[in-house]
Amino acid sequence: MKNNLGLFLDTTFYMIIGLLNENNKWIDYYHSNEQKSSALIHKQIDEIIKKNNFKKEAINRVIHVAGPGSYTGVRVSRGISEVFALLDRQVFSFYHFDVPKYLEIKKGLWFAKAFKGEFFVYEWNYNNIENKYITQKSLKKKQSFFEYIDWLLNRSQEQQQDNKTKLKLFTHYKDEIFNEEDTKNILTGILTANDCAIEETSSMIKENSDKLLSLIQKNAIQDEPYYYRSLDDEFRSFKN
Repeated sequence: MKNNLGLFLDTTFYMIIGLLNENNKWIDYYHSNEQKSSALIHKQIDEIIKKNNFKKEAINRVIHVAGPGSYTGVRVSRGISEVFALLDRQVFSFYHFDVPKYLEIKKGLWFAKAFKGEFFVYEWNYNNIENKYITQKSLKKKQSFFEYIDWLLNRSQEQQQDNKTKLKLFTHYKDEIFNEEDTKNILTGILTANDCAIEETSSMIKENSDKLLSLIQKNAIQDEPYYYRSLDDEFRSFKN
């Protein structure tokens, strides 16, 4: 597999490093719940390459997840990809919230925690797309974010007379959403009431790497970094 090795990176929340063969199937896959990936990722890349008896020179392409996420998380894999680009390696990138669409799911809602009390929501219905950054101020009076999700699910069910495709929910990692007992109970109740489940796009990437990543590569998708907040908001504290 000389010069036909792919490197996969995702540091949007946790740290994922993968090695891919010429068909974008996993040779090796490493997942860490470490969120301060910048301190460890170079060492882990070296280790996974050596473990599988390769050299860095064998890497001919890098595919990384460009968001959404915080500036510090997204920039880790982006920065490494830029180094490989300087070495004339191919670089491709895509977003978590586009994974279901690439896998031919026509209707859904992707959401994730952004910052304290804030959420990112991306909803698509065939060609109609809407993304929102949800803060408590943007919700109706005394409405919680999960009540908002419940409202979206109910709205979708009301629209099923014209379109029988049920709204599906996605996030990158479920344990990020279910990490508090109160939140877990509320969201579980909403999902049960609406006969709905949440799928992880991180798992979808892992289970469908050949189809998904080959599509990214074939179409030369190179999405720019997608941060939850604008850079002005991200660094506002430094300006004050």
